[in-house]
Amino acid sequence: MASSTFGLKLDQSIRKADIRNCLPIGSVSTATALRLFHQSVEQNYAPAQCRLGSLYCDGKHGIEKDPAVAVQWFRLAAAQNDSVAQNWLAYCLANGEGTEQNIDEAFRIWKTLARKSPDLPF
Repeated sequence: MASSTFGLKLDQSIRKADIRNCLPIGSVSTATALRLFHQSVEQNYAPAQCRLGSLYCDGKHGIEKDPAVAVQWFRLAAAQNDSVAQNWLAYCLANGEGTEQNIDEAFRIWKTLARKSPDLPF
């Protein structure tokens, strides 16, 4: 299964457990899980976009490491108020990973996260 969106290439080596971390899909086959994951990403499901960004950030499970692509996915999910994606985006901005370093913007995001969700573990 493959898509050209942001150079996305999903392959069968992505484990079902990784996909289940971002989709409430229950007990399904890996092929079905991959199809649902891919559809969720393309249909702007923020948790799936964030997870895909993290896979690109880490370069795991058959996805080649590409921090710039990771930042694109984090931005899409963050724009939908996904707190985890906002944290990842702030991290990338603070460290200049996949984007130009912008510590002020990173701090602004983290400050906003702290205000809106003080119980978050990050």
